[in-house]
Amino acid sequence: MGIDLNELGRKLRNLRKDILKLPLEEVASRTGIELAFLERMEAGSVEPTGDQILILSDIYNEPFLYFITYEKSPAIERATELYRMHGDQFSASDRRYVQEFLHLCRMEHEFETMLGGRPRTREYLPTAEKRYKKGHGYENAERLRIQLRLGMGPVDNAFHLVRQLGCHVFRRKLGNSSISGIFIRHPDIGKCILVNYDEDIYRQKFSVLHELCHALLDGDFQVNVTFKNDLESGDRVDERDAWREWRANAFAGRLLIPLQVIQAVQLGSSLDEKADAILKVCTAYKANFDVGLIAFRDAKRISQPEYKSLIKKRKIGREAKVDPEIEGEPALVQNRRRYILERGLSPAYVSTCFEAYRRGLISIGKLADALLSRVDELDLISTTYGERLWGTHDS
Repeated sequence: MGIDLNELGRKLRNLRKDILKLPLEEVASRTGIELAFLERMEAGSVEPTGDQILILSDIYNEPFLYFITYEKSPAIERATELYRMHGDQFSASDRRYVQEFLHLCRMEHEFETMLGGRPRTREYLPTAEKRYKKGHGYENAERLRIQLRLGMGPVDNAFHLVRQLGCHVFRRKLGNSSISGIFIRHPDIGKCILVNYDEDIYRQKFSVLHELCHALLDGDFQVNVTFKNDLESGDRVDERDAWREWRANAFAGRLLIPLQVIQAVQLGSSLDEKADAILKVCTAYKANFDVGLIAFRDAKRISQPEYKSLIKKRKIGREAKVDPEIEGEPALVQNRRRYILERGLSPAYVSTCFEAYRRGLISIGKLADALLSRVDELDLISTTYGERLWGTHDS
């Protein structure tokens, strides 16, 4: 094959040990390649077959050419930076999901390029940065609401909104429940956002808008992990990072609930009356009660002591929260779509993949790879989203 075996071995070791934290025995089990042969591959002392490299590229979610050339991988560089900052927060399964997430972003970028480019409403140019403070987040959220012509209405599908602004957005269950979202600025494929699907849908909605703020306002940020406590307090040792999180929270909260609505609400005089009024707004704007409380406090409609007294006084039940990406579908279809979403596949991404397939731009094998599936699993996905596979479902 004429490849540099030492370079191949280095890349294989780096991906397995430093990025994915996979035991070599697990790689052997998943690939069917003998353990001793894998050891020699990583040592650069044996030349693999093309099929073996294809199998490993599939396991490691990196393109075949990455392994047989001196090409660098921006995805690996970003993942390395991510784990250098927060490596102890990610389990081995989380690392695999992050690699899958970057693989999906790369596939989406590739297919959208084939189809004529990334669809978006318009570019958003933020106001000049003065310092990391809540006011900058509020200002940009209000400007973005105007630009997107949201008026005083709710953000019904935050994921769709963020995709329209040019971000790759995927949701996936993560083993570490303290992680709410991840933002990665990829030099080739752009702004990539991963939201923890394990959280309730209103928290996911807030998280994706929080990460959107990092994407729009933190041009110097290459990677960011947002933890639950960041969404609640932004309490970090580094003041610069704390201001970033506070600003992102302010941006997300103001984008969800407009200031004019907060100012117009008749709160009443008792704590119960205020709690009911705020809950009514949160229900209408599909935001958690704690988000509404912070919004009313920061708009000076309630005091800090009132805020503390009202915490956990009301709650929107999880059963009342509907995922906008399955809303309105029959129960069976919702269950199927929920299963597909849990695997990290968004409806927008599935649609893009099938459009590329329908136009004959990719093979059915490439379609399966893009959807993290076997070919025989594609039927479930296609029927769930009303798509067609050639040679099937013919009348």
